[in-house]
Amino acid sequence: MIYVFPGCRILVDEVAHYLETRFPDGTKVPAAPNTDPKSLAMADELGYGDDTWSMSRDHEITHTWLAYLEGLDVSPVMWRLAHPQGPPPQPTPAEIAEEEARALAFQAKLDKDAPRPWDDADVPGKEPLIW
Repeated sequence: MIYVFPGCRILVDEVAHYLETRFPDGTKVPAAPNTDPKSLAMADELGYGDDTWSMSRDHEITHTWLAYLEGLDVSPVMWRLAHPQGPPPQPTPAEIAEEEARALAFQAKLDKDAPRPWDDADVPGKEPLIW
């Protein structure tokens, strides 16, 4: 599945458990689940049990989803990850921490058995995954 947001595309490969946030300038942020003790504890704390893939997938998409709901083209955190040396806008450390906290709080409230809001919404656009 490819989610098409105003300022990026998020490619999700459910089979390979891999996700990429891609920006129009060609930069991308890859994500895959971790199974280390800290990640497993976080997954359990957020209500995913030991499913670190679903936690990782939802976390990456949540950053962009929340930015979209706020009227932003991109998540400042995801932009920073793709562009560590610039160009602007670059979030401050406090803004990064605040966005991370919001994303985790949002994830904790997600009904893990229900469709995600980005799956049910008219936007973003959705396309089949083609690598």
